[in-house]
Amino acid sequence: MTWYYGHPRKQTIDLLSLKIPYTRPKPITALVAEKSKVFRSARIVKAIYGPAWDGNVKITAPPQRQSSSSSRRSEAKANKLDELINAMRR
Repeated sequence: MTWYYGHPRKQTIDLLSLKIPYTRPKPITALVAEKSKVFRSARIVKAIYGPAWDGNVKITAPPQRQSSSSSRRSEAKANKLDELINAMRR
């Protein structure tokens, strides 16, 4: 379905890149959509999460407002996500 609807959109990635101060530990090249069914490779430098790029992440936020996450791909990525979430709360 993401191919059909064109997700993630380049326009969205560009807008997020302007506002997100964090960078990825290692930039990636990923497919982003120009429009429905039309994708191009793009270099992703900022800490923008994409399930196709980073795997699924499960975030648990109990009432105490502390979060934890887990990832199928990497515990290190899950820890980095925890750090980013907690930094945004400060």
